[in-house]
Amino acid sequence: MDQGEILLRNAPLSEVIRTLEDQYGITVSTTLNTNAGSYTFRFPAGMPLPQVLDILQKISYKPKISFTMNANRLTIR
Repeated sequence: MDQGEILLRNAPLSEVIRTLEDQYGITVSTTLNTNAGSYTFRFPAGMPLPQVLDILQKISYKPKISFTMNANRLTIR
């Protein structure tokens, strides 16, 4: 992976959460099964968080996810 890009390949929700926390310095919480999902997604490291979340929401289907952002805390449901 180059430093200018984030790449997830068949990643479970737990890996997506860890990536968002590391990349954006936020806290992520969810009641969903973090072992579920298979996300394949590539995005520039500098992409604004709202754009990343919009894309993740569009590509999610098992489970279908949505996001609520409050200060530095992101809730996935």
